[in-house]
Amino acid sequence: MPDAFIGYSHPELAAHFDKQGEELNRTMCLNLIAAVEARFHKDYLERVYNRKKDPLSRRLRNVYAEHGHRASLDEHILEAWKEVDPRTKSAVGEFKGALKFQHWLAHGRYWVPKLARAYDFFSVFTICEAVESRINFIDAIYSA
Repeated sequence: MPDAFIGYSHPELAAHFDKQGEELNRTMCLNLIAAVEARFHKDYLERVYNRKKDPLSRRLRNVYAEHGHRASLDEHILEAWKEVDPRTKSAVGEFKGALKFQHWLAHGRYWVPKLARAYDFFSVFTICEAVESRINFIDAIYSA
C-alpha cells in the first residue's frame, strides 16, 4: 500500500476510490461530448468551405454568412440540423442536453446544474452513439 494511504480506514479508502471513479466517469463524459462537438464543427466548416449544395449545407452557409466561426453549436448549427433534417431531432435534442452537462463539467462545477436528467458515462455514450448513427457527417477533413 502506498504511503499516502497509511492511516486510512477501509471505509475511507473505499470513499476515496469511489470519488476517483466518479471523476474518471465525468472525464470520459467530457471527452465523448467534446469529440462529437468537434464532429459537428468540422462538418459545419466542410459544408461551408466546399460550398456543398444540399439543403443543410445551404442553411449552414447562411449561418456562416451571419456568424462565421463564432456560430454557436447549440443555437445555430444544431438548430439547422433539426430544421433541415427532422429525423435528427431526437438525437440532436438529447445531445443538446448533454452539452449542458458538459458546460457544467468544463466550467467549474460551482453551481447546481439544471439538467433534465442524470448523466453518466453510459448515458452519454448512448447519446453520442445515437448522434453518430443518425447524423450524416461529411468526413473529408475529419481525423481521429
